[in-house]
Parts: sequence; C-alpha cells; structure tokens
Amino acid sequence: MLAVADVGLHDMRKTLQHLILLVLCALGSSCANRQRSTQSDQETGVYEVVLSQCFSRPWWRARRHYVVIEERSVNLEVHFRDANGVLATPTPENLSIELHGRFPGIGSDTVTNYIHNSTEPMRHLKPGSQLGVPYTLATKDEIDSIMKSPKGVSEFPHRYRGFAGLLTLSRVGFNREGTEALVYIECVVGGLDGSGDYYLLRQDKHRWVIVSSSLVWIS
Repeated sequence: MLAVADVGLHDMRKTLQHLILLVLCALGSSCANRQRSTQSDQETGVYEVVLSQCFSRPWWRARRHYVVIEERSVNLEVHFRDANGVLATPTPENLSIELHGRFPGIGSDTVTNYIHNSTEPMRHLKPGSQLGVPYTLATKDEIDSIMKSPKGVSEFPHRYRGFAGLLTLSRVGFNREGTEALVYIECVVGGLDGSGDYYLLRQDKHRWVIVSSSLVWIS
C-alpha cells in the first residue's frame, strides 16, 4: 500500500514540475514578446522624430509627397573609409572607434547595441507604422529592378507618383536605460542628389530629441 502511495506521490510531483515548467516558459515567452514589442515601439519613435525633421518643409507636406522605404536595414556596409581613405566594410572594432569619434560622449553601450542591431533584419517595419512622413515600402528586388533599368533612379517618380526620396534605415541602437539612441539614414532623391547621416538622440521628458548628427556622405 505504501509503495502504491509513493508511486502516486511521485507522479503528482512530476505533473506539478511539468506544470511549473509550462508556466515559466509561458511567462518567459510573454516577457520576451513584450520586450521585442517595446523595442519596436522605441525604434518607431526614433524614426518618426528623425524623418519628421528631415521632411518638415511646409511645401513638401502641402504637395503630399511621400518617400519609398526599402524593406531592409542598412548593415555594417555603410560608407566607411579605412586609414588610407579607401572605401571598405568596417569591422565592429573600427566602426566603434569611428562612432565614438563622430559623437564624443556617446555611451559605449549605445554603440555596442547599434553594431549588434545592424546585423539584424528589419522585421517590425510594416505599412501603416507611424513614421512622421507618408511612405510606402518596397522590397530589395523592386528597388534593384528600378536601379538596373535604363533610367535608374529617375524611374522612381514614374513608378511612384509623388516620389520624394528613397530611404534606407539602419536598426536603432540604444543604451541600457533606453534614453539614448543612434540611427543611420540614407536618402536618395536623384542620381546626384543623396546623402547618408548618423543621428544621435536622447530622451527629454520622455520624448526623443536629436542632439547631434554627422554627415557620412553626400552627392
């Protein structure tokens, strides 16, 4: 009788342990999803502030122009020149040195997070996200087909009425507290009309404010 009771108790313990594991997994998944959602909201907030400033001219808004955003994030292959002035793909170490040089006082954790996020795809950007400017999304294949066409960049206004520029965004890097952010944005309007810039933002009374920017290239 004791043996049967011991077996029953053992089974109950295993069942209870299994239930506890299921609850912990569910809580962990819920926390992870909330964390991803929070970071996604933070990134969208940073994009909105920067793009609203970049495209704040009244005439631009009055004509209801919009931008085309490529559905991919800029990775580490940003326009980077090595010590000899030659364009090259930077190592994380070289990029860290460059970013600290461009933004004295930037948090090391912000730079580290930016470099890490730059290797991640842009999953959260969707049609209808509030980015501060009217926009449409285009795939890399769609962009490449236009770029390879006889007219190149000049083909965009024909494909997209009201075209105001082609944007490529980096993922956003944050410090641990979520109060400092770094983002890189490229905007191309024509064959010889484009630029790429880094933007450093900090939170002021729970609102993102651009505190500094650094031009990387212009044409």
